[in-house]
Amino acid sequence: MFYRILKLNDGGSMKNKAALIIALCLLATLLSGCTFTNIGIEGVLYAPKLSKEQTEIHDALIKSIGKNIQLKYPNNGDKRSAFVICNLDDEPSDEAIVFYKRINTSTSESTIRINVLDQINGKWQSVYDSHQAGEEVDKVIVSPIGNGKQIYLTVGFGITNQPDKTMQVYKYSKGVLENIHTETYSIMDILDLDNDKNNEIISISKPSGNQPPIFNMCKFNVQGDRLILNKSNVKMRNDSVSFASMENGMLDDNTKALYVDSVRGDGNIQTEVIYFKDNKLVNPFLDNTFAEKTVRQAGYLSKDIDDDGNIEIPTVTPFTGYIGADPLKEIVYNTVWKTFDIKGTLSIKYNSYYNINKSYVFVILDRWVGKVTIKTDTVSDEIIFYKYDGEMKDDMTELMRIKVSTRQKTSEFISEGYYVIKSQGQLDYLIKQVNSKDKDFLMTDSEINDCFHIL
Repeated sequence: MFYRILKLNDGGSMKNKAALIIALCLLATLLSGCTFTNIGIEGVLYAPKLSKEQTEIHDALIKSIGKNIQLKYPNNGDKRSAFVICNLDDEPSDEAIVFYKRINTSTSESTIRINVLDQINGKWQSVYDSHQAGEEVDKVIVSPIGNGKQIYLTVGFGITNQPDKTMQVYKYSKGVLENIHTETYSIMDILDLDNDKNNEIISISKPSGNQPPIFNMCKFNVQGDRLILNKSNVKMRNDSVSFASMENGMLDDNTKALYVDSVRGDGNIQTEVIYFKDNKLVNPFLDNTFAEKTVRQAGYLSKDIDDDGNIEIPTVTPFTGYIGADPLKEIVYNTVWKTFDIKGTLSIKYNSYYNINKSYVFVILDRWVGKVTIKTDTVSDEIIFYKYDGEMKDDMTELMRIKVSTRQKTSEFISEGYYVIKSQGQLDYLIKQVNSKDKDFLMTDSEINDCFHIL
């Protein structure tokens, strides 16, 4: 993607960056058949070459509303395209939803617009267009909600640099998007939290003043021609200022839970686990006993690192040998992943090395805990595991190295004794294990594979 190219050149001069942006704009023009004015800088930074279907939709849109538009791309969620192609009604053909802004118009209009295109006689045609209350698209979800079969379009709109966003739930029928539900939120999703096989709207809202944030679960039930809304809520911790992420997992075989990572006033992150039990929402992390055990620095978010359906909560502590070290020097941290169960137990699941920038976790075997430490080699850009004998020294016994390489350079590292443990995209994750006479410090290929996780 163009955005990634810009990021790779982030260390260059402003002059070089400007030249790169111009070059990318020209490339985007060649690829998409659109002028720079048509798409705008946001389209250049985020839009890959349009597919044949997207090109047809884009051409039909331009034919209907004109060329002076800027496509808008959702900032969060699974759907990150300005074009959402889905079936929102009971007709067999799909509809296309396009998010855009008008530019270079005689009247200033900064809000997002939604255009709906439908297939008429096999060709895309614009059938609906309206403006919305927002400057940015936060998130887009296409999903059934409640006990009916209707598919709804749920869109979150935001204002630049404002934490509160507006959720709009739309029902599409006979060429019209009807807004059936609106609410303000900080973070939201649509899923089946109470395990009744129907999706609910999940959101967190931040009341004004000193009131704590509220976790909301909104149920939709269709009764005849009426839509009945039933809302449940539970308080969240008052020291949560904003929200970094929300992940869903299982507490046991029958209980789903949402793991909410919030940012506190001191900049640290904490986790709250919320679930539905005995016909009500429960938040046991209002108790400081749990919450304080999840506090860590920014960047460490709750994730299902081993793909077992359960969410792990990260906390950090210095690796063996770094405890009590000079805080001005580089400290390598042990990321301790914890789990919470339906019995109310917060327990340690894994010790690990977590490289946030390169998106991987390496779990530390139990027989290595307390006996192995890690150093980072900034010259070779890799991490090195060492046998720890009670003191950090330069001549410690090396055990293993982990390196991340682009696919093009992998072969040269393989010739040096590395091998590829996993790959993702254009990146290879490489391991080099040093032979050791001590079997406790040797890992089998199976153990290494089980310990290595790409996030």
